[in-house]
Amino acid sequence: MVEVKGLFYTERGVLVAVRIKVDDDDDNDLPGFTLLRVEGVIEALTDTSLTVGDTEYFTLPWTQVRDEDNRPIRFSELMPGQVVRVVGAFRADSPVYALRIKVINDDDDEDTTEGIVETEGYVQARTDSSITVNTITFYLTAATVIKGDDRRLAPEDLVVGDYVEVRAKLGSDGLLYALYIKLEDDEREVEVVGRITGVDLEQRLIAIAGLQFYVPENAEIEDAYGRPLMLADLSAGMMAKVEGYVQGDGSLLAREIKVRVPVVANVNLTGAITEVGDGQMMVLGYTFQITAKTKIVKEGEGRVDPSALAAGQIVHVRGIMHADGTLIAQHIRILSLPQLEISIAGVIETIGADSLTVFGLTFHVDAATKVYGYDGSEISFADLAEGQYVRIKAELVAGIGLVARRIKQVEHLITTGTVSARASGRITLNAAAFAVDENTLVVNAAGEVIDLEQIAAGARVEVYAEVEASAEAGYTPAGTTTPTATKVVVLSDGTTLSTGTNGTDDLPTGFRLQQNYPNPFNPTTTIAFELTRAEASPVSLVVYNLLGQEVRTLIQGALPAGTYTVEWDGRDNAGAPVSSGVYLYRLTQGDQMQTRSMVLMK
Repeated sequence: MVEVKGLFYTERGVLVAVRIKVDDDDDNDLPGFTLLRVEGVIEALTDTSLTVGDTEYFTLPWTQVRDEDNRPIRFSELMPGQVVRVVGAFRADSPVYALRIKVINDDDDEDTTEGIVETEGYVQARTDSSITVNTITFYLTAATVIKGDDRRLAPEDLVVGDYVEVRAKLGSDGLLYALYIKLEDDEREVEVVGRITGVDLEQRLIAIAGLQFYVPENAEIEDAYGRPLMLADLSAGMMAKVEGYVQGDGSLLAREIKVRVPVVANVNLTGAITEVGDGQMMVLGYTFQITAKTKIVKEGEGRVDPSALAAGQIVHVRGIMHADGTLIAQHIRILSLPQLEISIAGVIETIGADSLTVFGLTFHVDAATKVYGYDGSEISFADLAEGQYVRIKAELVAGIGLVARRIKQVEHLITTGTVSARASGRITLNAAAFAVDENTLVVNAAGEVIDLEQIAAGARVEVYAEVEASAEAGYTPAGTTTPTATKVVVLSDGTTLSTGTNGTDDLPTGFRLQQNYPNPFNPTTTIAFELTRAEASPVSLVVYNLLGQEVRTLIQGALPAGTYTVEWDGRDNAGAPVSSGVYLYRLTQGDQMQTRSMVLMK
């Protein structure tokens, strides 16, 4: 029995013996098999084999694998491109089995690493058969092993912008063939929230918050409700959140783009009507669209129809301005006395020495302009900056335009949740109360203006609110701490709560959760339940999937004793339809809890 140590030269297809040692068969773990020892680079790996010097070695349950320090490791920890010493065994009618595998340092034999190239960086280009990293093209083969997060990946999982570590071998044809590719976590991530200022469809570029991102074909683009979008759906003026990476050349690549809820500004303007007709009117040079939902009131007469509007009338218009500049009149009051002013709240888009822009409107400032900080104290105009949320009251000055008389920094909150309580002038969600009044803009998920009364307990809403930290004159009354909702977006009103009790005589006698009906259902079902505690106490009714993950909170608030019904429209907390399947719904009040199952079948 002899042991031969040699080098395999792939280019020439020959083995060159370096050392020959006479050995006995005691080292052979498989009697009747011939031993084979070889040192070389791992050229390919599968779950049960490795290839060294064009020979594939299959593992056995007792195959020993050790690292450079002779410590036992798992076979799955080996990587293509590593230099190993393999002891194998074979016979004429069997494959070659690996008995022992030992990782050795590259320095142990420089010849074994000849032609090995290692690099790391961003994937700059990708085809079905290659990737380019640091301007070097690496070709992918069936033997290329790709890993990320301790799992095997497919070649199609690699995308432009990924940060990878590559180990490759120079082939006889002069090309570099990737042996091993490791997807690394990138520390140079970029996240920005702002207004899109430009979109270049031909170059696939978007500009946002002063930065320019390249948007690859595989970038995820969604609207505010998780619905997929195309790059062509994006436009200047939209508010969006972009997550991406700094590439090796310093350019930015977008991986995810999430459009925020359509941004709508509240506009209050008083002036003379200069033009009216065809479903629109012009006031102070601004054209407002008049819809079937526009409420028109004339002082001393009450509600009137659009035919009552005429050029020359002084009106106070409360409306909304969409991101594209479209003005929709929500409420028009025909006045008897002129009051020429405009009020608007929004993000400062640009600011100069004596002017600023909010929602495309330029407001000039002069010595009489008052500027207030978040705490209500007076500050200078120079303390304002782009991106801050402000409320402005201005007047139209001949020869100048809009001149700001008062500018106030405002804390702007955006929160999403289920309305747990609805009272006069207030809604509650996520344990926080928000003041609502006739100046609160209420829209549905499609952006259509709806009535304030349509916000019901159980509705899924997104609230835009302003928080006043002081009682600066002309803004919030002293002592007010409740945030004021400037806009409420009703994402889903599929949860409608009703009670069937009309007095103590009809109160139920037990805590009970009924089976939903119909069941199976598509897309809406009704759930009835009974509560026995006379005093209102916290109650929750939550829908879960079979993994125990929360899907939808139907009820979260205090309820007194009674018999209730609630509808579920088959949507999750984000307002997205859920898939067919079995769902659990659980009623909880204090230490009492009941759970039932239901089936959504589409």
